[in-house]
Amino acid sequence: MVPLKKMRYPLLLLLFAFLVCLAMSYRVVRQELHDMQPILHAVPRPLDLPAAFENVLIPTRDGVRLACWFARTENGSTLIFLHGYAADRRELLPEALFLRGQGYGELLCDSRAQGESEGTAITYGALEADDLKQAVHWLIQEREVDPRKIGGLGVSMGALTLALAAAQQPSFASLILLSVPSSLYDLARDENRDKRFGIGISIAWLEIGTILSRGIPVWRLDLKESLAKILPRPVLLIHGARDEVVPPLRLEELRAAFGPELQMHLWPDFAHGHFYAKDTDTYALTIAAFFRSTLGH
Repeated sequence: MVPLKKMRYPLLLLLFAFLVCLAMSYRVVRQELHDMQPILHAVPRPLDLPAAFENVLIPTRDGVRLACWFARTENGSTLIFLHGYAADRRELLPEALFLRGQGYGELLCDSRAQGESEGTAITYGALEADDLKQAVHWLIQEREVDPRKIGGLGVSMGALTLALAAAQQPSFASLILLSVPSSLYDLARDENRDKRFGIGISIAWLEIGTILSRGIPVWRLDLKESLAKILPRPVLLIHGARDEVVPPLRLEELRAAFGPELQMHLWPDFAHGHFYAKDTDTYALTIAAFFRSTLGH
């Protein structure tokens, strides 16, 4: 028989490892549940927002009201802007104001459960994509927007949501996706890629499992599948070579999958989002040229 004293130390090590894993799992699950809670705050009207923008509330199919700013088109085309996680409709306001100068109609909304929009949970695009489809319906029915000339510009999680919506809504004629994640699982894995011994993969699966437990269909939140349904409609991906949230590797995977049909710009000095502040002239001219060529005036 193995002496009891010799068995004690391996058992203690196993118990310690189990307790560490349990504590780590609890922390990861608790953080993920916290990240899905509403992030509500006041969104005051900026002083430089033109008077042409009206405050509107757009109803969704489940009764949530989205807080938005809307301005009618002067050139026949309308753009929808969607911010990233834990932000609000002001995040893409610099782009909106620049493009407004070229006559575009514009809709900027707070995503559900963020900013001033109603909602009980952030669902990473699952419900938000349907909200965008309802916003398009509202534009066409309530503001008589031309359904053939609607474009979209989104950043980060807002860009993924925009792609998910456009895959089901043919009225999106062209899209610009900034710093877009390829999927929730890839995003979770990339955030934990520096952790060794399989810990990063384990945390990623814990995060995904927590999201699944809230009834969110994670497997549907996939950029590659959405792009397969959107193309050949024009899509431009703008990404930063220094992006540590969504590494450029994800862009290369999309390039390999879709080839030249998918337009891409990889800027060496850009990180994650906030491109307008980094290189105003080049970036602004790029997005303006894209919408001008795909939507026309």
